[in-house]
Amino acid sequence: MEKREVKIGEHYVCHESNFSWFFVGEAISKKEEDVQVKVVKCHPSDRPVISCDEPILNLAYFNVIENA
Repeated sequence: MEKREVKIGEHYVCHESNFSWFFVGEAISKKEEDVQVKVVKCHPSDRPVISCDEPILNLAYFNVIENA
């Protein structure tokens, strides 16, 4: 799968295997293989997955779906 263009500071619809729904994340850094996103908004049922106030996740580029 081709790596999509991700811009730092932009909000994206994302998915991660621990979440049952899509969530909105802000791209805060990117590397060759993955993107770090801060979870901005998620479904209430996924809140227990998040163990801190400002969770940061490392996602593969294909888990960053589209601009929010």
